[in-house]
Amino acid sequence: MVKKILLILTVVVMLLPFASCGAKPALADYVVTYGAGEKKAAELLVEKIKEKTGIALELVAENTVNSDLVISVNADEVGNFEGNLGYDDFTVYTEGKGLHIVGGSDYATNTAVTRLVKLMSANPDEFDVAKLSLSYALPSREEYIQNPEKLALHWESDFETPSWMLDFEEKYRAMTDVDGRLISCLHRGEAVYYPENSIEGIISAIYMGGDMIEIDPRLTKDGVFVLMHDETLGRTTDVYSKVGKNGLPSTVNISDWTYEQLMQLNLKDASGDVTPYKIPTLEEAIKVSANRIFIRLDVKGPTGSDLPFWDFEKDIWPLLEKYNCHSTVLYTWQKFFRADSFKLVKKYRNLSEKASGKAMLGFLNNKTTADDALKVIENHDLAYAMRLSFNLSEFGYNTFLSENKDRLDGFKGKIRIYADVHNTNPKYPQNKESYELYETLYNAGINVQLADKSILICKYVAENFTATK
Repeated sequence: MVKKILLILTVVVMLLPFASCGAKPALADYVVTYGAGEKKAAELLVEKIKEKTGIALELVAENTVNSDLVISVNADEVGNFEGNLGYDDFTVYTEGKGLHIVGGSDYATNTAVTRLVKLMSANPDEFDVAKLSLSYALPSREEYIQNPEKLALHWESDFETPSWMLDFEEKYRAMTDVDGRLISCLHRGEAVYYPENSIEGIISAIYMGGDMIEIDPRLTKDGVFVLMHDETLGRTTDVYSKVGKNGLPSTVNISDWTYEQLMQLNLKDASGDVTPYKIPTLEEAIKVSANRIFIRLDVKGPTGSDLPFWDFEKDIWPLLEKYNCHSTVLYTWQKFFRADSFKLVKKYRNLSEKASGKAMLGFLNNKTTADDALKVIENHDLAYAMRLSFNLSEFGYNTFLSENKDRLDGFKGKIRIYADVHNTNPKYPQNKESYELYETLYNAGINVQLADKSILICKYVAENFTATK
């Protein structure tokens, strides 16, 4: 009997190495490697794995890897990916025991990293590379205009939006609460991660939790409203490589191009790099924004004219009716707001409330005293905000707050105050967008702020406010 037990123990001991060889490796057994220029993305991967699972992985350059238990980031010498990925595309694939991340751009790679870690952290104790494959290819514009959730966002690795910031009903409640939380307005859409006035930037603004976007409609030669801040196409598109060629116009004036011709151009991002994105129409912008985010239309009229291109009754209201989003666009006539406009505003506020249960909101541009402005608002049933002439390119914000204290105090508790808080003049470094600037202006009563630093102001709102009751 003793000999039989010893024989069994001997067999078990001999088989142990073979059993351990067949065991699946744990996440902690892996190292992270990266290709040329990809160290930041690899560091992001290590950081997020540590944050989500508590496991700290070693980071090594691809030419020093001596293990097949590797997670690689755009490392050509380690993985064997074949194919071409677009600007937004990424894939995560397995090869043997290795896991490989490949992205078509830095943005796409970071998004892949973020989504992979979420997949890993769902069940870190049962790590299995075979279950971690994922991929994304940018759908057609029509697909993500129809369903904005189909656009993978460039900032997924930087911010996780609280759910209450995505609720349009909450945004409406907040706007009508004159002493409420800070309302964010993103200048020309979300223009940090996407081109200004792009449909992708509008979708980004929505899911970043922005309350409002400011966009710029202009007319094409054939009468289509598209989004473009400048009268010319040079700053924001690749027009100079195409102008005068293949039957295209020989000027860069947007008014000389038809919509179909504009669709042959690509938008540039803030760094001047050409993207795969196209110039959107105003209708596409309203369709995507409908009951998701407020829109403030800037006035972009013909050179030398004192009139805007667009007419609210003819050009805007029919789109609000079409997409059943009567309170999405705010009225804002700025310098074009004349005495006869008050009847127009009242008419469409009433129609909006009748159609949706929510009256159309908006801004009155005014430079008078608080008392005079409040009388105009009361007499004409305007609501719920005043747009200040507040240009941070012309003076330091402390100077403005000091000189306008009585005026601002006169508005507090009665209407919301809207102002442009982005600064383009290095002469006033104190005006640089920051938590401190947002907070100082908010405490002074400026509680609707138009900002360039979209993710910064959205993070500020997320960290300092809660949903409106």
